[in-house]
This record gives sequence, structure tokens and C-alpha cells, in this order.
Amino acid sequence: MLYFVGLMSLTAMPLFERPVHVPKEPITLAPKQIEELNLKLSALRHDIANHLTVIVTAAEMAANTSEKARQHLTLLFQQVPKIKDAVNGFTAEFDRTLGIKRS
Repeated sequence: MLYFVGLMSLTAMPLFERPVHVPKEPITLAPKQIEELNLKLSALRHDIANHLTVIVTAAEMAANTSEKARQHLTLLFQQVPKIKDAVNGFTAEFDRTLGIKRS
């Protein structure tokens, strides 16, 4: 039997459901601030890629078990490109909004 453990407590509200308060007036970011945000995004993408590599490696090793485990692992493998696509989509919008050009 598989048990899935949530990443939040039962009373915690997921970050994406929390109320967001945005400034009512336009804000200005200095080039240095954009550079810092870009570096943080780059580190986040790197960390996510590393975590996904660990998941895929562990899942490949576990795939040598029962048929039911292989079925669950197939579902797990299908999530990896979805996560990558979501991060890449956000990165593209981030870059477009802040005028970042990647070579």
C-alpha cells in the first residue's frame, strides 16, 4: 500500500491560495534588483532539476519491483516533464516581463 505524505499541515493554506496584496501603483526595479531576482530564479531552476533527477533515479531503481509499483512509477515519471514545462513557462514570462535576454 502506498501512502502519500502532504508537504503542509492540514491547517496550513497552500502558498498559491494565500491572499496576494499587490501594490496599487507601478513599481520600479533597478537593474541590480532584476539581476538578483534572475539569479534566484536560476538557482531555483537548478535545485528543481536536481530534485527531479533524484526522483527519476530512485523511481528507475524501484521500477524493478512489482507490477503495481511500476504502474505508480509510470505516473511519477509523467510528472517530471509537467514540472519542467511549468518552470520553463514561468521563466519565459519572468524574462519577458523583466526584459531579460538569455543567450
